[in-house]
Order: sequence, then structure tokens, then C-alpha cells
Amino acid sequence: TERKAIAEALSDVDALIDSLDALIAKKRQIKTGTMQQLLTGKTRLPGFGEGKGFKQSELGQIPEDWEVYQFSDHFEIYAGGDVPQNSTSAYKSEKYLIPIYANALQQGGLYGYTDRWRANAKSITVTARGTLGHAEYRNEKFFPIVRLLVLEPIRLLEPRFTAYSINELVTFAIESTGVPQLTAPQIGQYAISAPADLAEQIAIADVISDFDVEIALLEQRLTKTKALKQGMMQELLTGRTRLV
Repeated sequence: TERKAIAEALSDVDALIDSLDALIAKKRQIKTGTMQQLLTGKTRLPGFGEGKGFKQSELGQIPEDWEVYQFSDHFEIYAGGDVPQNSTSAYKSEKYLIPIYANALQQGGLYGYTDRWRANAKSITVTARGTLGHAEYRNEKFFPIVRLLVLEPIRLLEPRFTAYSINELVTFAIESTGVPQLTAPQIGQYAISAPADLAEQIAIADVISDFDVEIALLEQRLTKTKALKQGMMQELLTGRTRLV
């Protein structure tokens, strides 16, 4: 009877983990579908685009109140450099507050922390070596390293909207032999379509960002639940803790 009770308790946690996995997958699928509709103007948010049709552009059909924006016209684009010498820490502290981002996907590219910055807040980073073209919006000042590309907005494109568009709609051609690379002049030649009204760009970015927040909270809950299961197994399967 006790063995059965222990197995049922652990099975209940497994069921919760499975349900969280399924919910996260569903939310990601909904987010992808929403991005495909909103970032192309096929679906418009309330208050935008009433009565508007479509027009032909170099990127295909876009809403008639949208425009095509080339990155070189709307961003200052440059590559990261070497790791700051003698001013780097693996951990955030009172002295080292500025994040260092590298050309990587793990942990959002976070390499460490420093006491100096090179890139402004509300910029975009794009991976430019190995795995090409993954964009991240950076909402604080940072120091880019190891050829990570930085796009600092200077004109009409909202950076979060742009980062989502890069990840969802832009395919970068591999022009180099050997290890795939992307340079600042190359990325400057690419373009996206976006609403001419900056308020609509912000509204679209807000909707997609809400999905990111919800998914991140679910992932945190999933991680905690897996840790809970591990602790329960160690306690219940050794008899250190007994069920009532």
C-alpha cells in the first residue's frame, strides 16, 4: 500500500510536468502563428489599418500603409570586439553591472559582466558566426564581444518589432566559405516591412512580448516542478520522508 501511494504521488507530479510541457508547446505555437499574422500585416490590431488594402513591394505584398525599411538606413550597425581587459567578472556585482554579450545562444549570449559599456540600451544583437541571424532585443546598456553584431536604432524602426521580424521573417544568405559568418555591411543590405505608424509597431511588439513573458513564467514553473519531483523521489524512495 505504501509503495502504491509513493508511486501515485510521483505519478501526479509527472502528470503536472507533462501538462506544463504541453501548455508551453501550445503557447509557442500560438505565438508563432500570431507573429506570422501581425509581422506581415495579414492581421491588424484594433485601431490600425481600417479599410486598408495591400500593395506590391520588393518583399512581396504588404499593407498599403506599411513601408519597406532597409537596416542600413535605420540602424547604426557594428561588430563586437575583444573582451574588456582586467575588468570582467563572471558574476554581477556593485562594480561590474554591465552585461557582456557574446556570439552565442546559450543564456541569451550572456558572457559575464564589466564596468564599461559600448552599446546603448534598446539595441538589437544578431549572432554573426556559426549560427547566423538570431536577434535579441537588449533593454539595457551592454558590451558586445566576439563579432556579435549590434544594431542601434537611429530612425523609424522599433527595435523589438525589428528583432521579432528578423527571427521570424529574415533568412540570411551564407556568403562565406568555411564557418558561416555575417558582417555589418551584409546585414545592412537586408530589409523588413513595417507599419509607417510607429505606434502600431510598438503595439505589435507589446502583444508578442506578452507571449514571451507568459512562456517564461511557465518555463520557470516547469523547472521548479521538475526540481520538486527530484526532491520528492530522494525523500520518498529512501524512506526519509513517509506519506501520511
